[in-house]
Amino acid sequence: MLADVQNLKPGISSKDEAMHIAAKYAAQKSNKRLPCSEDKCTLEMHVTWCDPDMSGTNALDDWIWSHLGIHCWEAWSWIIVENKVVTATGAEIDVEGSGPQPRWHEANWSLDEQIPTVDEQEEKQFLHNFDPRRDESPNFLVDWAGPGHTNRMEILYARISTHSTAEQRHAAQDFNLKCLTKWGDCSSVCELLPEATRYYNRGLGVDELPSPHPRCN
Repeated sequence: MLADVQNLKPGISSKDEAMHIAAKYAAQKSNKRLPCSEDKCTLEMHVTWCDPDMSGTNALDDWIWSHLGIHCWEAWSWIIVENKVVTATGAEIDVEGSGPQPRWHEANWSLDEQIPTVDEQEEKQFLHNFDPRRDESPNFLVDWAGPGHTNRMEILYARISTHSTAEQRHAAQDFNLKCLTKWGDCSSVCELLPEATRYYNRGLGVDELPSPHPRCN
């Protein structure tokens, strides 16, 4: 699913290509959250491994599951079509953390023809990651949020455009799927989407790293 969505090219790929992928992975039906008309259609697909409600009920259960390489996880992908052309795509993976009441690590990326305008008041960290002295165009933006988002331990957001370099796109989209089945915990977004997380830390600069921030080895 992830590979098929990544192969779509915003501004070039057709609605027929998008609908083929949506049918292949049983995209959710159109509703108020996911409207679909002749002019604009949002297609969303979902894959999950073990129902999150079946997660371990105590620390011992969770320790045994994680050390066997068994983690609850969910993967999402989406495609936006306007006027019969794909205009944006994206994907997300959420993996269960450890503990008797586990909180989840979430990493996602979105690809647009142009990255939507950043709201400076709501997403100040995105601006930290755009330094004209280091990168001449803001075509790879990454943000991170720590604990405090419902059942999320942390969330990493990566945004790229069709003008991003191949290296930037690889960093934004290269999920480490081995993290989902590794022995022990998949313990951070740095394991789940490593290059984007490291880019976020580098973009903030050594003297600007907030506390807390993504921890990478």
